[in-house]
Amino acid sequence: MISIEKLNQITTSWAQFAPEKTYCNLTLAAATSAFQPVFDVRQEMMEADLRYSALIARRDRVDAEANDLMLRIVNAVKAEPGGENSEVYRGMGYKTKNERANPGPRTTTTTSVSASASGANRLTTFSGNTLTTFSGNPIARMSSVSARN
Repeated sequence: MISIEKLNQITTSWAQFAPEKTYCNLTLAAATSAFQPVFDVRQEMMEADLRYSALIARRDRVDAEANDLMLRIVNAVKAEPGGENSEVYRGMGYKTKNERANPGPRTTTTTSVSASASGANRLTTFSGNTLTTFSGNPIARMSSVSARN
């Protein structure tokens, strides 16, 4: 990529110290004219960059407006009798009220039980915590802590 500063330095020096001389069979005016596309394309790029920034702002604005309208339409469908269980609502990609109504049973933690010689039962959960019961009274202990007598 060409250095704009260097290009300006060369043409300025030429204009200041030897404006009437020709180099590479070009006058200063012809060379300046030959260099003009370098400046033109950069000007176009700056304008395109400004336009791109403006388009981003416009996109954000119209997206927000469209999102608001989309949510209002979905809410209007839900507001109709049976709307939350309608084919339209389901077709829009939402779970119907009936599909959400019964979540099913909750899952419980996996446990293992072991008995010791003293009659205490040790219950280990999947997270590694040990619960020790003496006559049905649970005492929570971390598996890394030793039991005291």
